[in-house]
Amino acid sequence: FNCFLENIIETIDEDVNSRTVELLLRSGIQDGGEWNMFCNIVKKYGLVPKYVMPETFSSSESDSMNNILDLKATKCAHELREMKHSGKSMNEIYKAKHEMVKEAYSILCMFLGEPPKKFDFEYKDKDKKFKCDYNMTPKDFYDKYVGVNLDDYAVIINCPTEDKPFNKIYNIKYMQNM
Repeated sequence: FNCFLENIIETIDEDVNSRTVELLLRSGIQDGGEWNMFCNIVKKYGLVPKYVMPETFSSSESDSMNNILDLKATKCAHELREMKHSGKSMNEIYKAKHEMVKEAYSILCMFLGEPPKKFDFEYKDKDKKFKCDYNMTPKDFYDKYVGVNLDDYAVIINCPTEDKPFNKIYNIKYMQNM
């Protein structure tokens, strides 16, 4: 949602019928994302064991949630563009975007539950002894128990076209991080 609104702001001076803006609005909010988005979310917020935040109906059947978020995102995009065209400052636009992201977070919490700020991690060690780490944050858990440096990984794809020779790095515009 945040990434979508950032892309809308980045293209705020383009005509609403431009190919780029049309693509952004048509793509909207979807499940999944890109590897780098996942990595940045994990690095910023961490992870939790599944028992701390179990599946919900909406996490496994996400169509309704995604439709609501997509409608909200489209409405927000329209509001941000209207703010710009009515002479509002970029500072005001970013303040509005911040409130919109908070609203999207509330919607996600209604569907998925609120992510825990702290939790107790209980487990048995290799000797079958009970252990518990109390008051862990998701970031603490990731750092201590997962500890994989996500920057050591990259996405590699093969999509040959005449204008994109092999052995070069390419970025797709508007597929950046959160």
